Amino acid sequence: MLGINKKMSEIIIRQLNPEHFPLAKKFYKQFGQPTKTNRNDLIYAAFSKSIMQACLRIAPCGDSRLLRGVFVAPNCRKAGLGRGLIAHALAHCELDEVWTFPYEHLHTLYKELNFEPVTAENAAPPIREAFEAYTKQGKNISLMRWKHL
Repeated sequence: MLGINKKMSEIIIRQLNPEHFPLAKKFYKQFGQPTKTNRNDLIYAAFSKSIMQACLRIAPCGDSRLLRGVFVAPNCRKAGLGRGLIAHALAHCELDEVWTFPYEHLHTLYKELNFEPVTAENAAPPIREAFEAYTKQGKNISLMRWKHL
């Protein structure tokens, strides 16, 4: 199932409705993640026995969309859950393109999910500005774009 190993075979991935966004906010807060949610986000979460194990947001950024807040609970890492969650979200989000700023050590994972590296000069101004703001904070990230095939 979605590249998830046998340990994670009972995972259910679904898009959250805005009334369930507080669940995502609580999940992020539980693990000390500073991620915020917005009513205009597309939020996807992975559940095991009704317990949220991973979450991500596809947030508006100008006229574009930005994949943010990909987080997997520590006890569920190294099982393919993050990869499966991202793949599911991209397959179901009905968007033509999605941008992201993965940490350099995750660059290969995102390439495997069909994200391509892009130079900041080739990004829309809101994406470029957000990327530059993060890099000025010293984050070791890259700029990548996924396009619907």
